[in-house]
Amino acid sequence: MAISRNANTAKGRFSPPLSVLVFVLLHGKGHHQNLLAKGGASPAVVDWRIQGIWCSGSAEEGRGGPAGFRSESRRGYHPARKARGRRRRRGQGAVVLRHAACHYVALNSDGRCFSWGRNEKGQLGHGDTLLRNLPTVVSKLSKYNIIAAGVGRNHTVVVTDEGESFAFGDNKHGQLGMGSLRSGFTLQELRCQPVPSLVTKATNAICGANFNVWLSSVEGSSILTTGLPQYGQLGHGSDNEYIANVSSVRLAYDPQPNPRAIVALSGKTVVKVACGTNHTVAVDSSGFVYTSGFGGYGRLGHNEQKDEWQPRPVEIFQKNNILSPSDIISAGSASSACTASRGQLYMWGKLNNWGDECMYPKPVRDLSGWNIRCMASGSMHHIVCAHDSCISWGLSEYGEFGYGPT
Repeated sequence: MAISRNANTAKGRFSPPLSVLVFVLLHGKGHHQNLLAKGGASPAVVDWRIQGIWCSGSAEEGRGGPAGFRSESRRGYHPARKARGRRRRRGQGAVVLRHAACHYVALNSDGRCFSWGRNEKGQLGHGDTLLRNLPTVVSKLSKYNIIAAGVGRNHTVVVTDEGESFAFGDNKHGQLGMGSLRSGFTLQELRCQPVPSLVTKATNAICGANFNVWLSSVEGSSILTTGLPQYGQLGHGSDNEYIANVSSVRLAYDPQPNPRAIVALSGKTVVKVACGTNHTVAVDSSGFVYTSGFGGYGRLGHNEQKDEWQPRPVEIFQKNNILSPSDIISAGSASSACTASRGQLYMWGKLNNWGDECMYPKPVRDLSGWNIRCMASGSMHHIVCAHDSCISWGLSEYGEFGYGPT
């Protein structure tokens, strides 16, 4: 998942197994900002200086953080502008989510890492498996300056300012990137507290449901992946399928615990990545877009539903619509999106649950002319920060839009 670093207003809610959307709006000056969460009719403020927030979850299991959330089921068939709050300066907006997770991670301007929500796999990094209803600092990371983080279904990965990476939580598929499923640690240590990943000079970490992607400054290895290879989302040319039980012909997928550079992109410098539940979207320094993984509903943008086991260029963004450094990318549970052509938003995949899927990138005309700074998508709902507004559309069953009681 690609993340913007500043944040201080979060609203949203979901209930598994539905995908989640949590969005963050910024206001205030410099880094002296607070995290604002809407609970009921009045806001609740946590006195932090927040830089970023990575999250998803339902208030019923502690994932609402500082405040609970009310919700109404409603649909927004077209992008709708949310009520404007205090005006935010350019560059101070963020939209973040995790499609399958039930926990949150937040970073403040001092590089401290906070987490809360579900914790049965130790994904909060506190040395236990106790649920946390409130943001709690990850003490094992206190001596590090954390600059980036990602959350998967049951795991968390962080990156320090010195390029180190630490991970905690479920490692069933090797998604922690430690080189093995146990890596010499006891089960309790493995599940409950940060352990180093085998990645050097990391600059960012982005998580899918059960896999992980790192960006690195190492030449020729700018993108590395690890975890579940089932749909080819790791980009290594195989899904590593094998027959686990001959008598029942049960298929399984060999875990990939060693972070490996994607050979197909070794001659390119990958600068941006977004992860869906089981697919990956990457952009190189030339502005070309590549997708890999699960191809259902056309979420890879190739006008077909075939899985891609290694990154395949998205044709429309190889000619006149290459991405600029300021353009953004996003991946939902069953969709993908990016801006190109002077900020025009393009989307593809299953965009809502009442219409046909979009098999290749199409422009969202309703948002033409808007300066879109960041975006995130859940299952069938989407949200962007554009100009000084927060705009959302799709299906909202659990208050994902943040419109408040209706």
